[in-house]
Amino acid sequence: MRKKINTILRIKKEITKGFLRIYYFFETFALRLYYFNLKKKINISKSKISLLCPTKNRYLKFKRFTESLITKTYDINRIELLICFDSDEKEIKEYESEILKLTRKGVSIKKYFKDLTSHALRNNYLAKQCEGDIIFPINDDLVFITNNWDKIIDDEFSKNLKSNPFCIWINCDRKYKKLDYSAFPVINYAWYERLGYIVPEVFRFWYLDWWICEVSRISKKYFLSDVYIHQFHAETYKSEIDETYKQNATNENLTHDYNMWLKTKNNRIQDSLKINQNK
Repeated sequence: MRKKINTILRIKKEITKGFLRIYYFFETFALRLYYFNLKKKINISKSKISLLCPTKNRYLKFKRFTESLITKTYDINRIELLICFDSDEKEIKEYESEILKLTRKGVSIKKYFKDLTSHALRNNYLAKQCEGDIIFPINDDLVFITNNWDKIIDDEFSKNLKSNPFCIWINCDRKYKKLDYSAFPVINYAWYERLGYIVPEVFRFWYLDWWICEVSRISKKYFLSDVYIHQFHAETYKSEIDETYKQNATNENLTHDYNMWLKTKNNRIQDSLKINQNK
């Protein structure tokens, strides 16, 4: 009799263990499903972000930038990096080693060798080749400070229709303490598509950022972002004045671009009207 009772108790124990295994299995499955759906809800819309980066003989600056890109980006696979070199680039082997690292991390790379004579031409050329929903003209001397900067930007752009041209002002510490201007404004593809360029090609080196900011200010199509970047700019003594900077930041170019800025006020107004057109 006692043996029979022990057998029954052992069977009940095994059945209980079996039910507990099944229960824990479904509990684990339910939790995984919950967190998967939660991640989908809080996740970004997965917009592709195109970074436009002209660079010349500044491999070390480029390396510092790419390291921050890898460590501060939420979803590196959404990043498309378009690089414009001169045909006589001296440090191409060093650049290639860094590009290989980026490719292995999942960054889509497009590189071009073009002897273009101005910053405006380089950025406009790269914009024509990009595939992103979001276009971010950058310099090789910046670093990302804000974690998950891409998620923040995408979330901000997703509040507007993709077909609606819009601009986001990134917070950069280069010169301005108040965010009444951005050294690195970001636009969506609809903005580029509407105007057909990043900046008019009458400019040689300066005013790319000013142009976008001024058009967005007039059209009231901009948003102040919480994304923060740092620029190691020679102008603020945060970097040495290298040969690339000397070639571009000449008094001749500054005078030329300033005069063009004054002459093109009506063009900025016209661009803002295009941005606000209902299509």
